[in-house]
Amino acid sequence: MILTIVSLIFTSLLLNGDFEGELRGWSISFYPKGEGIERCIAISDARSKSGRYSLRIDTSPVLGEETTLVFNGAVSEEATRLAGKRVLLSGWVYIEPRTAVRPISMRLRSFGKDERGRTVFLGDVLSLKVVGKPGEWVRFHSSGVVPDLDIKSMDLHCAIRPDLVRTLQFLDDLRLELYTPPPIEMVLLKDAIWSDETVLPVEVRLNEPKAGEIRFTLTKDGEVIRRWSRKAETTIFGLTLPETGIKEGEYLLRSDLLDEGGRVLAEDERRLV
Repeated sequence: MILTIVSLIFTSLLLNGDFEGELRGWSISFYPKGEGIERCIAISDARSKSGRYSLRIDTSPVLGEETTLVFNGAVSEEATRLAGKRVLLSGWVYIEPRTAVRPISMRLRSFGKDERGRTVFLGDVLSLKVVGKPGEWVRFHSSGVVPDLDIKSMDLHCAIRPDLVRTLQFLDDLRLELYTPPPIEMVLLKDAIWSDETVLPVEVRLNEPKAGEIRFTLTKDGEVIRRWSRKAETTIFGLTLPETGIKEGEYLLRSDLLDEGGRVLAEDERRLV
């Protein structure tokens, strides 16, 4: 039993999400139909986040056509036995400079059997739109709870629709894992700071029993604007801002989670624009 748990934690439930050298575990096609999908989706060594290879997605052969590029990833049978558990899908996307930004749709689908033994779609465990930035690797992630149903199989359904302008993208290091909540997680209840603001509301979620204190630091362009110290707990904090007001712009709020002895256990940060 211990070996099974370790396997789930450290092994991705998505088969061949690193695309090292082959498309094993993936099926590719046009929807509704068409030939030559290999011109658009293939393994490539032109870019990679880690290792040597990534998945290359190029819409140039089908610009202006009414079609969808589809690629489905196989998911381990272990995932079907995680009813009620939260799973996390993560990965990296890169958009080649001077090509268009186009979203990639991803759905973690579940399937079962009907009374006649036919495969039927049961629902999405999670779904997201992956949107990258030209010239840099961008991490994406989404989580969902595996439903308590008689699931026989799952897959990761991915799709992108071509436009009139070419997009060239790369995917790498896709992982599907049993979700483990971070020791500290901040949720900003406001995504910007205005000059007349007096309080910054922040929700904090803790998953660390040894936590004793949270230290918040607000900075702008590397300059410390204000610091706060609060007892560690899961709650909504109202962080008071300088009475003289602050300039509008981009800020970084950092939280350090400390134990009773002052040792940093974890950290989190969020941007306000």
